[in-house]
Amino acid sequence: MEKHGFRIRDIGSLFKETIIKWNNDDAFTHAAAVSFYALISLPGILIIIINTMGIFLGKKVIEGDIAEKINMLMGKDTAKQIQQIIVNASQQPRSDILVIVGVCVLMVSATGVFIQLQTSLNQVWQVKVKKEAGWIKLLRDRVESFSLILIVGLLLFISIILSSVISSISSFLTLIIPGFSIYIFYLFDFIISFSIQTILFALIFKYLPDIKIKFNALWVGAFLTTILFYLGKICLNMYFNKVSPESVFGAAGSIILILLWIYYSCLLLLFGAEFTQVYVKRYHHKIVPSSMAYSLPKMQEE
Repeated sequence: MEKHGFRIRDIGSLFKETIIKWNNDDAFTHAAAVSFYALISLPGILIIIINTMGIFLGKKVIEGDIAEKINMLMGKDTAKQIQQIIVNASQQPRSDILVIVGVCVLMVSATGVFIQLQTSLNQVWQVKVKKEAGWIKLLRDRVESFSLILIVGLLLFISIILSSVISSISSFLTLIIPGFSIYIFYLFDFIISFSIQTILFALIFKYLPDIKIKFNALWVGAFLTTILFYLGKICLNMYFNKVSPESVFGAAGSIILILLWIYYSCLLLLFGAEFTQVYVKRYHHKIVPSSMAYSLPKMQEE
């Protein structure tokens, strides 16, 4: 096949192949599994992010920003539920031994969702872990997953700092251009948020699957995934405004809401990953399994 770059007329065939692969790789089952692990991992992830990034900005600032984002996505009741989870998970035992055990349990539970997501992404890329990889692979995966949690916290930290800077500039511009600066603030805030999410997806696609691939092959897929996330957020907000899970499921409504949001978000992420795999294969970017994995026959045939 002749090598060529991306062409506008390729969009239709790219999406068609992506939808077929997304369905064949059983994205709905994988999304459900990741959602379950994400719900179990949520307290651990929040505590790690708050405690690490709180060193620089203060825990209250980080907690407030997380609560604000959840409030925008899923409403006040769910935001309060998340805050209560943070409070409960933050209560540490006094015994030194119990503290050490608690930290280990926290790290294992927090990284569980990334391990499950890795399994799903390996399915997308048609690779499988070697049986002889053993505990070395398990330890490496936990370390990489923990590192990704810290990166999420770092990106949140950068987002808060940049938003504060833009807010200050916007306040100054209000004195010069009344009424117009608010649009500038929202525009730059959106650009920052969009860019940070794109970087995060690129990092997930790069480091979670057991493959070796260059970053420049991943940006298109990461960009598309970010667009899908924003469109999905709009659709979910419209749905939640029409059909409130809190009113249907009562006390369990907030948990159901979190599960639904994670589930649909994971479906979009897996679709973005499938598109990335199709795009990379179509335009002949080099992909090889990591030293601890091997390609499945299906991929070799393709």
